[in-house]
Amino acid sequence: MLEPFSVPLIDLRGKVRRIRGLPLADRRWFLSLRAEALALAADSDFRTLYDDSDSPFRAIVDECLLMNGISPSWVDAYMATRLLFGAGDEPAMLLVLNFPEEAESEDDDAAELPANIDPSAYGLAALWSHTTDLEQALRVAEQQPWNEIHALLKARNHQLKELESRTKGKKPMSAAERKKTEEKLNRMLESGSLQKLIYERHHNPSGDRPQYQEIPDDLL
Repeated sequence: MLEPFSVPLIDLRGKVRRIRGLPLADRRWFLSLRAEALALAADSDFRTLYDDSDSPFRAIVDECLLMNGISPSWVDAYMATRLLFGAGDEPAMLLVLNFPEEAESEDDDAAELPANIDPSAYGLAALWSHTTDLEQALRVAEQQPWNEIHALLKARNHQLKELESRTKGKKPMSAAERKKTEEKLNRMLESGSLQKLIYERHHNPSGDRPQYQEIPDDLL
């Protein structure tokens, strides 16, 4: 069973690699490249095309692999095409990792997104609203795996709703307190510590319960 935020890949030398998802900024380009590779392949055999080191098909497939942090030297023709296109009834591993199916809910604002708004722009806007800094939001969108950040944003929104419910009728948080909370969240995003919490939760090699880093009370 695939883990939520990464997939294991055993390379040609038998070494286990952990492959994480694409950042938000690369998702559309990845799908575009994959579609171009499929168009080039038409009804041809993927592996035969990939074995031709000078073929445009191979160049595109290799670029897709590199975008996902996979060196082409780790894989052969079968592994490369299986990762990107699947094999038989088995779905493409990189699609499962980067574009997991999500059940829509009535509370999911993205489900009601107007057709003229790019989902990537919506994701960036969500980052911007949490960081209050467009430059930082852009950095996160370009560097951090989106499936991890998306899960974090959903969890954060849920926490904020719970907090609002618990504090209803109480004195609201002051502007200074909100700014302090936002600054702490920004520092954790920039340092990667929140991503580390997620990563350690799903990749604890010992099988024991991981020792999580404590999150400040005002972020819970």
